[in-house]
Amino acid sequence: MKEQISELLAHRPGLKAREIAKNLQLDRTAVNSCLYEHEYKFKKDDAFRWSLSLDTLQVEFAHNRKWLDIPCLENTLKQYPEIWSDDIQHITFSFPNYSFLISTLSRILALVNQLCALKGKSIKLDFSQAQNAFGYLCRVGWFDLVDKNIQITPTPTKQNERYGQNQKLMEFVSIDSREPDENIPIYIKKVLATEVGKDNANLAFTYVAELFGNIGEHANSPLDGFVAVQIYKRKRQSQIQTVISDNGEGIVATLRKVLAERYPDLERAFAESIPDSDALLLKYVFEKGSISSALNNVDKSRGLGLKRSRDIAADFNATICIRQEHFELTMNYRDNRLISYSILKDLLHLKGTHICFDFYIE
Repeated sequence: MKEQISELLAHRPGLKAREIAKNLQLDRTAVNSCLYEHEYKFKKDDAFRWSLSLDTLQVEFAHNRKWLDIPCLENTLKQYPEIWSDDIQHITFSFPNYSFLISTLSRILALVNQLCALKGKSIKLDFSQAQNAFGYLCRVGWFDLVDKNIQITPTPTKQNERYGQNQKLMEFVSIDSREPDENIPIYIKKVLATEVGKDNANLAFTYVAELFGNIGEHANSPLDGFVAVQIYKRKRQSQIQTVISDNGEGIVATLRKVLAERYPDLERAFAESIPDSDALLLKYVFEKGSISSALNNVDKSRGLGLKRSRDIAADFNATICIRQEHFELTMNYRDNRLISYSILKDLLHLKGTHICFDFYIE
């Protein structure tokens, strides 16, 4: 019914509800209910004449799923390229009753905060149909990091001073790029140690600490970054997922600024005219290291942090997924080597670097 009304009002704005019902041969009460239920899309004047609200957008997700995973999220967002348009000022995200992975939550958090804080858009997050997921999001502190100007339905409960208390979870914690809390990696190691043991937790701590430091050094953003860890218990194994995100320029964008001057061979090898060159450059950085956009890197000691992260991923037989402005690179490690990688292209614009590190314990 919503689509029928939209098509009619696109050609004949200013109709009253009874006129819409008559034109579409629909029940007037049902039409009225539809109009008021979707006020983000339809607007009425003082005389109760209805038209399309052209500066609003409703982002809707498929209902026939149990989990909102990365492919589902990205495929849905690609359907709304106008989300960044200056013509769109009011955006509502409506979530079904999914179970959420922290990898998808991190991208949603970054997107809505960027739309609100950097573009000044009015954002509403509607979880009224997501009763089960809503409690989980409160518990993991996700709402605490949502921009205070974003409207959330229903009103969430706060979970301040919570992190470090749950052995299976490191809740979403903000990372101030100017003064990062150095205790955060320590809390993460504590969570990991309960599942993978002290030695493996120390390795994972090194991985997180490297990425944690990158946010302070390279984010160049007025928005804070964030980090979270979740241990998902499966039938035969545990999946340990760590996400760390910033809202900055992104690894590739910052490297592109210095390639021609500092690394001319790489600038030619990964010329922007080459298909997938940005993703392949990112893969090279993780695999080889010794490339950095840092101001002081005369001895080439900078730029090794991402390679160290890669080496640890190989030790863990892990999967690393890195989201950049318009693409995603996923690298799968087994038996201490890279066995496969994949690239998702033409994704919705999203500033920053968003990394997900997954490994599995039998």
